[in-house]
Amino acid sequence: MKTCRPLTVLLFSFIPPARSGSMPGKKLTLFLLMICVISMSSCFLHYYKTNTEQKKDAAKFQELISGRKYFILHSAARPRALKEVSLNNGIIEAEVTALDAEHTKYLRPLNFEKNRFKKAENDVVLREVHMYTHDSIATQGKVRVPFNSFYRMDVYEQNEQATRHSQIASTIGIVLTTAGVVALAVGINDVNNWGESEGCSPQLYLVNDSGKSLTGILYSGAIFAPLQRTDYLPLHGLEKHPGDVHLQLRGGRNEELFVDNANLLKVTHPGGYKVLVDKKGQVLSYKSPVASHTAFISTEEDMSSALAKKDNLFYSFTNAANKAGASDVILNFKKPAGVSTGKLIVAAKNSTWAGHLFRKFKSFYGEDYGRVVERKDKADPKKLLQCEIDQSLPLSVSIKVGDKWKAVDFFHTPGNEALRVMIMEIDLAEVADEEYVQVKLETTYMFWDLDYAAVDFSTAIPITTQYASNKKLTRVNTGTQLPEVSQEENIRVSEEEYLDISFKIPATAGDGQASSYFVVGSGYYHDNTKYAGKAQLAKLARFSRKGAFDKFSRENFTELSAMLKMKTGQTLAAKK
Repeated sequence: MKTCRPLTVLLFSFIPPARSGSMPGKKLTLFLLMICVISMSSCFLHYYKTNTEQKKDAAKFQELISGRKYFILHSAARPRALKEVSLNNGIIEAEVTALDAEHTKYLRPLNFEKNRFKKAENDVVLREVHMYTHDSIATQGKVRVPFNSFYRMDVYEQNEQATRHSQIASTIGIVLTTAGVVALAVGINDVNNWGESEGCSPQLYLVNDSGKSLTGILYSGAIFAPLQRTDYLPLHGLEKHPGDVHLQLRGGRNEELFVDNANLLKVTHPGGYKVLVDKKGQVLSYKSPVASHTAFISTEEDMSSALAKKDNLFYSFTNAANKAGASDVILNFKKPAGVSTGKLIVAAKNSTWAGHLFRKFKSFYGEDYGRVVERKDKADPKKLLQCEIDQSLPLSVSIKVGDKWKAVDFFHTPGNEALRVMIMEIDLAEVADEEYVQVKLETTYMFWDLDYAAVDFSTAIPITTQYASNKKLTRVNTGTQLPEVSQEENIRVSEEEYLDISFKIPATAGDGQASSYFVVGSGYYHDNTKYAGKAQLAKLARFSRKGAFDKFSRENFTELSAMLKMKTGQTLAAKK
């Protein structure tokens, strides 16, 4: 998929957040949105299907002649044009000539249903009829060929469904994940009043002389007690500033935190290497990650260049649903011979769209949502986690072994406020002798923004770990400092409060050594939003089936596109 870079990003960067009830703001937002959509139309992909037939249909062939089609002969010689074509008593009479230059690009379709072409060549491609025969035919001049000698006929036609999906996917994949994503969400909110933005908890801030900066989100998505987990969030900016570390942990609107643990981990390792902690608490080192050789989201759409570096240009899992009912990207990594272990590194976050979508899902419970939370807090942790996996909410990882995909593990949702760099160790013993390893990343449609993906094949290095000392936890309520709390208790932090955390950084590393720091946090949180109305049982029932959330996402984006068409006169996936 092509990436719309400076113009689109720049336009969205200047969309102002329209204030509620402000008509000038609304009109300007819609106007800029429409311009951005039109400016991106060159990124949309167009597809044709071949309509391949083996049967002989003289009547249909006669219609094609009358339709002034461009006939292309495929025989033992190179493809040639058939001009002045006629069909008489089962014999095709025509003049064989060289192909016109404009008809030489689409001679070998990759498949029957989805072959890409440029919109500007619409009148060329969709006029072509390809005739295949095993017979030897003169390469120029008048010829007479029995109609029955042709074993195949392709009548190129636009694949409307694939083209339409590509337009929608390109729009949301590029628009909603550029620098203007928040501005666009606010603009749409003002257009359609589609609901307040979803909170994202717990938010962790680093506080220093320069002010307060968001470091990331801890255990995002752990909205019930059984989903409590331990998260390992990289904390940058401490390497050259030893001393006290000052953090703040707070929830979003209508959210209440239940903090089980908060600590600071220092990892000392050789210089020239980097380290990350996986979701199991294992410290993994890496040195020279290898970008993917290819990263296909369809047979022709290669995203490898977009995923080769961290540049805030995302792939947002906008391709057609696979057999599992989810979107994916298949990455192909070249690996050293005999290597049996690799470390997959991704930079990703959840999309703004995911926040909106999840809020809408929760609204289906209506006024019963509070009681649902109470029940879920007592549910089986394994069953709750399996529900998330069945709906493809995490980012699942598989590798290709032979001709089958083998599941490896998944990344937990990191929240939609900040990119998270995450790591996963992959056992490559079954493909150790292969030159390449294929990795599939899979999730619900538009639920994740993937900025970067690479695999590191370096061997393990010696490391040491140490937790910070002199930890101090203080709950702060509207500017009032409450008594210091003990980590032995489960700390409850209301919407009006935040948790002030301070540590003493351990001594710096020695010569040739480097230090990396991670906030280790355990807990969960509740969304205390009050939803109105009765539970919509029919809508909720569909989510008992695997892949329902993926369908839910696709349907909602289609509705959004229709809404914008009514408001602006342009579809979100505007045609050129």
